[in-house]
Amino acid sequence: MALAAPGRVRTLVLLDGGWPRPTTVRQEGAWDYPEVQAGLARAFSRLTMTFPSPDAYLDFWFPGQGLTLDRLPDDLADYYRFDLVEVPGGWRPKASLQAATEDAAWASSSSAPAERLRRIGCGVALVRAAEGFAPGPPPVVNEDRHRALAAAFRLRADVLLAGSTHYTMLFDPHAARVAELLDRAAAEVW
Repeated sequence: MALAAPGRVRTLVLLDGGWPRPTTVRQEGAWDYPEVQAGLARAFSRLTMTFPSPDAYLDFWFPGQGLTLDRLPDDLADYYRFDLVEVPGGWRPKASLQAATEDAAWASSSSAPAERLRRIGCGVALVRAAEGFAPGPPPVVNEDRHRALAAAFRLRADVLLAGSTHYTMLFDPHAARVAELLDRAAAEVW
């Protein structure tokens, strides 16, 4: 939108994304970022699985940590409850594998290359998760992507959320920091 109708966009807030499309793409929708592909493959694999309980689903996301819905902040527990539906034999994620795959392909093939992103004239706030799609793997916006974003945009804010993953950055304890940044962006108070 900031490229297609710049007069309608005053500020952008990017949440763990928005990096430029690489100049070389192996195939339609497949970026040459092995860690992103691995993270997506793991996330998508859950869509074909049936879990014996919601807590087993949590163990998929947070292996060996012994997390249960009762031990999570309410908003995060609600998210995981919403993500599941009871089926014969257990619990399955509601999301469609086909839709998720198509969305990932569209997102990776439709993002702008760096030279186009540099044309965005409004200020940009970047919020990054410190870890990847799950605890442990490197962040989605790694150092190379971070440098590319910093070079492409007029960054007004650059926030790294320690202890967050791509999927938990909007939950407590990070939600208040993200909300504050969104408020500042809406008011253009940098």
